[in-house]
Amino acid sequence: MSRFAAHVTLDRFRNVTPPELAKEYRERGWWGDATLAAVVAGHAARRPDAPAFFTEHGTTTWAQYDAKSSALASVLVAAGVREGERVAVWLPDGATVHIAFLAVEKAGATAVGIGARAGDNELRHLLGKTQATTLVTFARHRGRELSGLAAELRESGAALHFRHGCAHGGFAVAEPPV
Repeated sequence: MSRFAAHVTLDRFRNVTPPELAKEYRERGWWGDATLAAVVAGHAARRPDAPAFFTEHGTTTWAQYDAKSSALASVLVAAGVREGERVAVWLPDGATVHIAFLAVEKAGATAVGIGARAGDNELRHLLGKTQATTLVTFARHRGRELSGLAAELRESGAALHFRHGCAHGGFAVAEPPV
């Protein structure tokens, strides 16, 4: 298991589902105790070169999925993301968004998915409503540079305040001031 996800357990989610329903799901084999990070790490260890994702841009193997998500998780942790914080992910569907979601889990945070087609009003609303502390998107998303987006969000009074963006592997991570 990733050194980032080693401390993440399912215990904090146990009370979300009624116990009788959780028992039924476990008996049917639909639920287990492994985190997504553990499942991906297991696939990466057993079949590293097997495809995890097929997209129009190519194939992402299980080893790549695990390694790229760990690399982004380290960027998130270095940017100051703390366990339990909410991290907004604003990316189009494909391998990239799944890498980002897994990276958020490995960093010990909670992912807030924002649809790639979300407009500025929806983005501002979701950032404020969820109290996301960090935004993961591309350095250029929907025709705008992250710095321009940050300025627009700041001017409109969005709850997420950007100190700076740090780019990694095509991702941009915008974080709040310390």
